[in-house]
Amino acid sequence: MQDERRLIEGRIERELAQRIRPAALVKVADVIVEANHLAGEPVAFETAVAGEFEPFRVGDPWGAPWRTTWFRVSGVAPNDVSNVELVADIGFDGDYPGYQAEGLLFDRSG
Repeated sequence: MQDERRLIEGRIERELAQRIRPAALVKVADVIVEANHLAGEPVAFETAVAGEFEPFRVGDPWGAPWRTTWFRVSGVAPNDVSNVELVADIGFDGDYPGYQAEGLLFDRSG
């Protein structure tokens, strides 16, 4: 029997990329992203949120080694939309064992 694994996996990836992923996520509103770049880690919540946040665009550099970047994300979903979910790709690459990107979520109260 021939090993067709690569061919099959390629077809699966193409189906996911062209049909399933675009259908699974639908943009309903824009968000505003701001960043506070800080030295060292960890950084206490109170310190990070009291700092100065600057506009951040997708693709801007962030997270130099042994530094911390706190993001503030805000937006408003339309009234006719329920079950809103924010999806954010913070740069994780599954091919590496570590030393990449990690994240925690906090609300305004910490």
